[in-house]
Amino acid sequence: MEDGQEAVGAKPFKWRTLKSQELFSFLLQHEGEWVSKEQLLDALWPEYHLDKAVVHLHTSIYQIRKALKERMQDTKLEYNLDRYRLNRNGWITDVELFERGISEWAASGSGGKPRIESLLALYRGNYLEEHDYPWAYAKREKLRNMYLACASELAREELRSGRTRQSVQRLLNLQQREPYSDDICGLLLTAYAQLGDYTAAQKHYESFVRILEDELGIEPQQVTHQLYVQLKTQTLPA
Repeated sequence: MEDGQEAVGAKPFKWRTLKSQELFSFLLQHEGEWVSKEQLLDALWPEYHLDKAVVHLHTSIYQIRKALKERMQDTKLEYNLDRYRLNRNGWITDVELFERGISEWAASGSGGKPRIESLLALYRGNYLEEHDYPWAYAKREKLRNMYLACASELAREELRSGRTRQSVQRLLNLQQREPYSDDICGLLLTAYAQLGDYTAAQKHYESFVRILEDELGIEPQQVTHQLYVQLKTQTLPA
């Protein structure tokens, strides 16, 4: 996901211009919907005078159609009534596989660990994280939250079923993505306590406190602090 939506099994495009790449990503995000010319101009060329913005739009449209003709002849960039639509003719992106799969898992409350692992593996980085597209921010946050919720729930299930070391490794990987998460910190404290590794729990909490203070100027949430105090009161060395 870090480089944008890709057709499953396909090699990434090499775009002639950054704007043609952005326009293609924008149309992909709208999943085959008709998008008006005005919406495209406002999203991609808000700083340009209308005439100049239209020229850039038409140039990008041409470049996308040329790339599709060379690489994906079944996919068409269609035009009708001052609107554009990307007609993909059936292929699906890794982003859509992830989003649909996680939504189905959340709705059913199950799905099996191997399937969830395969879905989580699709999340190779934040959505379009290498591109500063303001129109992509909301979807990026949505997908990131879906990933965190699913991975955290899987870690909780591993804790409940006694697979504590697996849970610790998963949570440490999550922490690398989300170093400021109180939820992940709390789960790691619980996991270390289950393992009886109270020194690791103490070191982890103290490291978490330093990161929050040094980088954000804040303290852990009260519930995280209370959990740590509870563990320390019960078992951790003074």
